[in-house]
Amino acid sequence: MLYNESMISRSTSNKLTFALAAFGCVIAGVLLFEHFSPATDIGCKEVGGDCSAAGDSIYGHVGPIPTAAFGLAMYLCLAGLCILRNRRLSANDIIPGTPEPLSEAASLELSEFAPATVGTLDEQLAEGTADLDAAPADADRGIRFGRAGLPDPMPDSVTPAVHGLDRAIWGLTLAAFIISWPLQYVSLFKLQVFCPWCFASACTVSLAFFLATLDFVVEGRRLNGEQKLLISVCSVIVVLLGIVYLPGIISGLPASSTGPVNTGMDKSVLIVPYMPRKGDPKAPYLIVEFADYQCPHCQKAVKELDDLLVKYKGKISLAFRNDPLVHHEHARDAAMAALAAGRQGKFWQMHDLIFDKQSDMESPSFMVINFEDYARTLHLDISRFERDAQDKTLASELDQDISAAHSQGVTQTPTFYFISPKQIWRYTSFSELTKRLDNLHDSIWQ
Repeated sequence: MLYNESMISRSTSNKLTFALAAFGCVIAGVLLFEHFSPATDIGCKEVGGDCSAAGDSIYGHVGPIPTAAFGLAMYLCLAGLCILRNRRLSANDIIPGTPEPLSEAASLELSEFAPATVGTLDEQLAEGTADLDAAPADADRGIRFGRAGLPDPMPDSVTPAVHGLDRAIWGLTLAAFIISWPLQYVSLFKLQVFCPWCFASACTVSLAFFLATLDFVVEGRRLNGEQKLLISVCSVIVVLLGIVYLPGIISGLPASSTGPVNTGMDKSVLIVPYMPRKGDPKAPYLIVEFADYQCPHCQKAVKELDDLLVKYKGKISLAFRNDPLVHHEHARDAAMAALAAGRQGKFWQMHDLIFDKQSDMESPSFMVINFEDYARTLHLDISRFERDAQDKTLASELDQDISAAHSQGVTQTPTFYFISPKQIWRYTSFSELTKRLDNLHDSIWQ
C-alpha cells in the first residue's frame, strides 16, 4: 500500500490540517475569552459542562498565563507552518503519487527500448522459454519497468524544505497530543469537570496529529504485509478501547440534576444530628451540601454559600456533609481533620482553611501530617486533634455521609439539597439554585 496512491494527496492533507488549526484557534479563543470574562456563557452548561471550574483549577493556567493561551499559540503556529508548506508544495508543483512527466527525448528513448524488451520477455514467459536468470542490460542501472513499458510509478520525494516542515508539524502536534489527553483525564476523573470546548480541542489535536503522522511518517513509504497488519491491529485496538471505555466515561461525566426530589423521601436521610450547621438554627429553610475538600467546585461554593446566608439571614441555614471522591487522595483525610477540629468547636474554621489551601493537596510532597500544621494555625490542642483524627466514631459518621450520598444518587460534588417545610429540591449547579431563590414567588419557597 502506498499512502500517496490510496489515501489523500499532500495538498489536501495540508488544507485539512490548516482547517483544523483554524478551528482550534476558534476553540482556544473562546476559552481564553471565558477565562478573562467568567460571567460570559459559552454554552457549557447546556451540555452539562462547567468550563469555568476547569479554568479556575491549578491545571487551567501556568503561573499567570491561562492554559488556553498556550493552546492558541500552538494552533497559530500550526496554521503558519501549513501556510509555509502550502507555498513550498505549490512552488515545487508536487503531485504525490504521480510520476513526473518525462521529457520528449526520454520518452522516445524509452519507447524504442522498453516495449521491445518487455514485450519479448512477456512472449517468452507465455511460451515458457524465458531465461529468468538473464536480466535486462539496464537492470544494473536501477531502471524497473512495468507492463506498460514505463518505469514503475514511485512516489515523488518531497524537497528537504517540505520534509523539514513535515517534521515541525509532526513534532508540534505530537507535543499537543501528549499534553491534551492527560489534561482531559485530569478534567474528567480528578476535577470531575466536563468542558466540551476542551474536549473538542483534544479531538482536533488528535486529528491534526493523525494527518501529520501520515505526512511525515507514512508518506512515500511502501508498506509490507507485516506493517499493514500492525497498522490494522493498532487501529482495531483503538476502536475497541473506545467502544469499551467511552460509555463508562460518558456515564461518569457530571450530569445536571435539578428539581424536586420524591416528596415521600424521609428527611432524616439528609438531616442527621451530628452534621455541622451554620446560620440561624430556627431558619425555616435548610441547605444540606454534600462536598469534597479537593473539589474545585466545592471550594468556589464556600464564599457563595456564605454570601447566601448573609443575604437570606434568618430564612436559610446551612449544613455540611462529606462525600470524598475516591480518586482524590487526601479528601477523606481532610474530612477527618475538619471533623476532628469540630470536636474543639472549630469545624467551620478548619473547613474554610482546608478549602483556602486546597492547592496544597495537589502537591506530591503533601502529607497527612500537614493537617496538623493547619490545626496549629487554629490554635487547637494538637494531641487531642491527632486522637480525634483517628477516632472511629468520627470515621463512622463520615461513612454514614458517604452512604447517604450514594443512596440518594449523588454522583458529583457539590450537590445541594434545599429543604423547605413541604418539599426537597436537589441542585448540582449553585447558579441554578440561586436563580430560583432570587425569585421570591418561586415554588421553591412554598
